[in-house]
Amino acid sequence: MFKDTVDTDIFVTFLREQVAPILTPYPGPRSVLMLDNAPIHHAEEIRALVEDECGARLIYLPPYSPHLNPAEQAFSFIKSYLKRHENEVVDQDSRIDVIHRATQAITSDNAVAWIKDCGYD
Repeated sequence: MFKDTVDTDIFVTFLREQVAPILTPYPGPRSVLMLDNAPIHHAEEIRALVEDECGARLIYLPPYSPHLNPAEQAFSFIKSYLKRHENEVVDQDSRIDVIHRATQAITSDNAVAWIKDCGYD
């Protein structure tokens, strides 16, 4: 979780520290990274990290394709959780706590179902 806006540098650092270590060369398991079309996802450094350094494959979703993006279902789940718990937010710290609990409420079963709903088996 980040308190401020995520820019390209923060995203690249996140990829380098959290994602790259678990990527494997394509076509192995964990060898495809799929990103939406946010401008911060299109830096050359991201392509070089994923494809050149990790040997994985980088794929971008078509523009505005929420039906292909399991993250959209996760965001919907989180937003619903936040609405149900909005009375618990009294300051910035409690807001962050509720957001953290919302993300922690997502189970691996949820993730698998959302991935399947988007057509990825």
